[in-house]
Amino acid sequence: MIEANDADFHAVPPEHQQTWTETNYFPFHIPAANLSGCVYVVCRPGLGVAMCDVTIFDRCAEHWEGLAYTDNQQHLPCPASLTGYTFRNGLSVKAVTPPRDYRIDYIGIDDTELHFDFRGVMRPQDFNDPEQDPLTRLAKTGAGSWDQAFNGHFDMTGRVTGSLTLRGVRHEIDCLATMDHSWGPRMERDNGSAVVLQAYFDDGTALHAMAALDLRRTDGIGPVLHGYVLQPDGSVRG
Repeated sequence: MIEANDADFHAVPPEHQQTWTETNYFPFHIPAANLSGCVYVVCRPGLGVAMCDVTIFDRCAEHWEGLAYTDNQQHLPCPASLTGYTFRNGLSVKAVTPPRDYRIDYIGIDDTELHFDFRGVMRPQDFNDPEQDPLTRLAKTGAGSWDQAFNGHFDMTGRVTGSLTLRGVRHEIDCLATMDHSWGPRMERDNGSAVVLQAYFDDGTALHAMAALDLRRTDGIGPVLHGYVLQPDGSVRG
């Protein structure tokens, strides 16, 4: 079960000082404008560094330069806490009611700004709790290199409201989206891959699934590793 303190950093085991990683991911989408975007933060507290990626998509592209907007900064000072931090690239994140509710503000370049509230509409779904997730990967397979990056992980669907100003054009944000937070040792090589699939419906139903991705295969993705359905009455089925 995820508690309020799981929105913040966790104790770093001495043997993982250099590889311990904690992430924040906050997405949004604006279907009427064919836009989606995300704020993704990767922190290595044992090294004192962080990466921050703010990307806005208006198409599928092979390179960042083909997207509507990207601001990816690889070497920022790691914040002291994940419950409230500001980076020099203009991003501020505050956990208003951890671990469910957050405020995200970003003032970028080229007359681009992002301001939205994420309010969780369900419990945080614990990747490693078999009572919540019948596909719990760690319980079934042990802690391999891919698993260890998810020693701790929760994702949660919420209502996102706010605005995006993209190169001077303002767009309103009002959607369902799914954030996540991971913590564990994470190497930069020899890791498995995964793809996330999500769908949202007008009646409040939301689908979230993480599936294995083997780039050597040509017959699709799978198996499913983790996921849930959020039903219109607010109940969650893993």
